[in-house]
Amino acid sequence: MDTREEWNNVYFAAMAIASVAVGTLGVTIGLLSLKRSQAEAAGVGVNIPKVRYDNGEVLVQVRNIGEWHDIREFVQPLNPAIVRVVDG
Repeated sequence: MDTREEWNNVYFAAMAIASVAVGTLGVTIGLLSLKRSQAEAAGVGVNIPKVRYDNGEVLVQVRNIGEWHDIREFVQPLNPAIVRVVDG
């Protein structure tokens, strides 16, 4: 590419492709977000723990909506798999 016009053509073609890619990514993220919020509203398909703090305790919601558990219920320092990781 020797001339400024050729570089401009390549630049504008690349920008068109990039803008379509960014737009497609934005639409995809928006649709995934909508799908996730619908699943959360229905209470299915999403297993993301919710966390809250109450009087210095860390509580998590991992099973049923409105059912909160102390995070210490899930800590298992004597679990053989955990011991192997810690011991290296």
